[in-house]
Amino acid sequence: QDDLLHFDHRKVVVIDGRIGYVGGPGIEDHYADETFHDVMLRLEGPIVAQLQSVFLLSWHFQGGPLPATAGELDRFFPALPDGQGVPMEILLNNPGEGHLPIRTAFRAAVAGARRRLYVVNPYLADRGILRGLVDAANRGVEVRVIVPSDPRSLPASAAVRHWFQRLQDAGADVREHPQMAHAKVVLSDDTVLAGTANLD
Repeated sequence: QDDLLHFDHRKVVVIDGRIGYVGGPGIEDHYADETFHDVMLRLEGPIVAQLQSVFLLSWHFQGGPLPATAGELDRFFPALPDGQGVPMEILLNNPGEGHLPIRTAFRAAVAGARRRLYVVNPYLADRGILRGLVDAANRGVEVRVIVPSDPRSLPASAAVRHWFQRLQDAGADVREHPQMAHAKVVLSDDTVLAGTANLD
């Protein structure tokens, strides 16, 4: 069955098609116990239409009804005034379809860093990313990594700790946050990737 073990990990809020929120926080009780440290982005402008589309795709995938005609979609996509801002793009993976632009973007950010590469992620377990962090540090990039001291996942904890020595030997600055650093952020030179995706 295509839906076996599939769950939607996205954390998305869209208000009136004008304001969007995306990031790492969930709405479970443990997010309110003051041990989770996270990042949520508040978005305005044309990027909100992309986030609205992501929500509607997830809604439809979960069996939610969509408008019957294109005209009925207008209420989800109001006209927004032009203004200054920063270029942004929403990336979304489609599990089971081989469409994984988030993974591609993470790997490109790590491989392309020339000056600085800062990573905060609770589940840093992807060997390609970890190897890329070592390679970046070896080529003189300032590499900083923050992971939680207790990521509440034994495989994730073991995977990243297996690479600690190699990262440090290459010159990377690796820190363990004393609580649950649950933010998912990569800064590669002047490009920022932030949202809900883990690096496992």
